[in-house]
Amino acid sequence: MEVYIPYVIGSTLTAFIGNIAYKYYKYDEDDDTEDIVTGDYDLMFETNNNRRLNGATFKEKSNAIRKICLEECGINIHDNSSKKIRSKLLRYIKEYETIGHYNFVQSHKKKKFNLNI
Repeated sequence: MEVYIPYVIGSTLTAFIGNIAYKYYKYDEDDDTEDIVTGDYDLMFETNNNRRLNGATFKEKSNAIRKICLEECGINIHDNSSKKIRSKLLRYIKEYETIGHYNFVQSHKKKKFNLNI
């Protein structure tokens, strides 16, 4: 037990002195929080690689993915509520949110589809 007491006291003093030295070394009077501009630049918007679909419900997300597929990929997904169509929409929504907008459009675009701008 005699061996542990000097070790505990020495390590406590070392940590305390180190904390004081670190605070003294890192002392900074300038407050630069007002100079930081947030919200003016969005990398996801600039690269058009958004990974989120608009909407919180399945119906809103399915309408958004149908619009993307029709306008940018040339795929027409019918609006009937069969199990096959629902599973296809779920798969497309999951893939869109995983790989992003640009990669989704590139992988699902029809070969002879021309984007009308």
